[in-house]
Amino acid sequence: MFDREYRSYCRLLHHGAAPYVPQVFGYLYFSEPTPFTNLILAPLPAEALLLEDLGDPKPLWFDNLTLKLAVEAMRAVEAVHAALVLHGDIAARNFLVVGERVVLVDFDSASSWPHDKAVTKDKMARESCFTWGLLFRELPALKVIQGHDRKLRYKLWSEKRSLWHYFGGGDEEPEPPNDDD
Repeated sequence: MFDREYRSYCRLLHHGAAPYVPQVFGYLYFSEPTPFTNLILAPLPAEALLLEDLGDPKPLWFDNLTLKLAVEAMRAVEAVHAALVLHGDIAARNFLVVGERVVLVDFDSASSWPHDKAVTKDKMARESCFTWGLLFRELPALKVIQGHDRKLRYKLWSEKRSLWHYFGGGDEEPEPPNDDD
């Protein structure tokens, strides 16, 4: 998992994907216990990237979504694809809003060319299409139907689930809406 993230950030850094991804300041490898390693939740040896401190970012969600932020999020995906990296886990939780800036994070499911031949123009186009649907259809629809009837929320979930299957799934199938909302 770490190798995917490491290779992706190397390509993103080399191809100038900033400001749409966090800046990378270094790489750490811990082979033996140190005073710092008691804070690491992974067994040794452990690897880590030193990423930019984003301050107090907010996840992109329907309550803070604006046209400008949606366009910036699409630009983030375009910048990632320009570096020949396929994110692999496009979800609202992976877009962070830092002021007027949108940052795409969580590259542990990413694939990068030439290490992974699965990175194709077709897959990048599908990921872009899925992102567009999330930003310009799904999140705005959630804004409209928030607090509305259960039937509408289930219809939206059903469409999201269909898109999830069409694009080859991912780590987690979309969960049905919470009836308590």
